[in-house]
Amino acid sequence: MKRRPIRKQNQNSFEIWKRVAVYGVLLLILATAQCSFFARLHFLSATPDLILCALVAIAVLDSVPVAAMAAVGGGILIDAIGGVGVSWSPLFYLTVIVVVGLLAGKMLRGFVAYLVLLLPALLLRFGATSLSLWRNLSSVSPMQAFRTVLLPEALFTLIFGLSIYFFVLLCMIPLAGPQNRPRRGL
Repeated sequence: MKRRPIRKQNQNSFEIWKRVAVYGVLLLILATAQCSFFARLHFLSATPDLILCALVAIAVLDSVPVAAMAAVGGGILIDAIGGVGVSWSPLFYLTVIVVVGLLAGKMLRGFVAYLVLLLPALLLRFGATSLSLWRNLSSVSPMQAFRTVLLPEALFTLIFGLSIYFFVLLCMIPLAGPQNRPRRGL
């Protein structure tokens, strides 16, 4: 078994911690916005899932394993900031990333791939919200739940999710190595 030089191992671990820090700050900002700002907007009948959009963008722009680590962290953040205690959010987000990773296989990276992969993620969110509504509010009719919660949640997630891709793209700038950074000047 061939061992890697220590310098190479330190560079790899530094890159991993740099990604954890950058994506952690992004997910903290988005989780706070999702649980505080968007949850209190009265004209929205459902809260958009910004973390879901960020995780799909991370899977498209960075890698699926990095997105899987971010999924667990994002789920824990949503549960902690949302005040629901221990919930299924980390498992749900991890499941979404596994499905997105399976579908992404040989896809090109870019905004179109993000939009294509956001659709199955929204379908999984639709199913999870339906299950939650059925378990907690069994007296609500399926049509009323679809009209007042499920459809608005999917639409608002899609609308606000369009800009999340570009936020994750901005987060990729500090993660790019010196060979990938644009040159200054001529």
